[in-house]
This record gives sequence, structure tokens and C-alpha cells, in this order.
Amino acid sequence: MWRAVIGTNNINVHHPYSKKIKVKAIIIHPGFNLETFVNDIALFHLKKAVRYNEYIQPICLPFDIFQKLDQNTKCFISGWGRTEEEGNITDVLQEAEVHYISRKICGSEQSYGKFIPNTSFCAGAEDGIFDTCRGDSGGPLMCYFPEHKRFFVMGITSYGYGCGRKNFPGVYCGPSFYQKWLTDHLYRASSKSIFNINILLGQVLVASGSVVLLAIP
Repeated sequence: MWRAVIGTNNINVHHPYSKKIKVKAIIIHPGFNLETFVNDIALFHLKKAVRYNEYIQPICLPFDIFQKLDQNTKCFISGWGRTEEEGNITDVLQEAEVHYISRKICGSEQSYGKFIPNTSFCAGAEDGIFDTCRGDSGGPLMCYFPEHKRFFVMGITSYGYGCGRKNFPGVYCGPSFYQKWLTDHLYRASSKSIFNINILLGQVLVASGSVVLLAIP
């Protein structure tokens, strides 16, 4: 069994404002392919809803906004993964600013070529200074849109070639391509509960921004 630790920035320190909630079910996309990372997305259905506070807040899903993402959009990645390719994972949550990289660049022969799924995209820096690494998979790519005055989870860390390598930025699965799959599961869950959809959304994790999943012995 798994549990989610929410609202923490240090996996070895318990904070009074963090929460530990058991995971009721993990719903993996039926079309997921481990070799190609196509449909690299899953839902974590928690046993109870998350109570939001000053340290725990939801993030918006990017339906109907992906087309506004460009290299000038301010985006951030976060995770507890390795800070360098041959380094160690970190106990303290790390964050870095990155930008969207066009499919023309990321799909070039100097980069990933034709190996980028249609439902994924690249973000990082062409020189590789800032990048996600092993241990960051499942974490968020969060982008801010001033016209909406809020952040959206535009991507979920999927894979990459090494870490921080020039011409090989991180590849992210785009939740916006899965609107029907996500909403179908959300409303299906809400129909089995007395709670309305706004409350139930707090029971479903799409990406783990400041969430740690731990196995319960």
C-alpha cells in the first residue's frame, strides 16, 4: 500500500502543516507504453480529500490553454531527484526555472529526433543548465499565465537522455492532451460519492509537486 505525504519540502522532517494520506487506487493510463513513454500519465485516488491550507494548495489543469505556452512563458520544475547525472537524490525539494522548447528544436536530428510522443513536449534550457533528473519523474512543470493570474500544471516529468545534457532537455507528458480521460475519471469518482466535484478534486493527484509517495510496510 502507498501513502502520499503532502505539503512538505523535506522528506526526512515532519512538519505540522504536512499531511499523510493513504492512496486508495492508482489508475495508470491503459495506453501507457514503458518502451516509448507514450501516455505516461496516472491518477492517484486518495482515501480522503486533502484539506487545503497556507502550505497545501491545488494547481489548475491546463485544459484549453496549452496553445498559449511558448518560450517566453515563465515555468518551473520541482522534485527530489538527483541534482546531477551521477549525483544523489536530495532530501530537500529543489526548484528551477525552465522554458518551453519547440517541437521543431526538440525533434531535430541533433536532439531526440522522432522519439517524442505527440502528447509530450520538451522544456528546459538548450545548454542543459537546468533540467529534471532521475527521481524527478511524476513531478510537475508549472507555468504562470499573467492573464489568468495563476499557475497551471502544463507538464508531468516523463523522461530524458541523461541529465542536464546540451540539446537533450527534459520531456514532459502534457495533461492537456488527456482532458477526456481525466475528466471521465474525475466525474466517475464523483458519481459514487455524496461530495460534489470541487471537493472530490482534492482526492485526486495528477502530478506530485510537493507530494512524496511512500510505501507503507
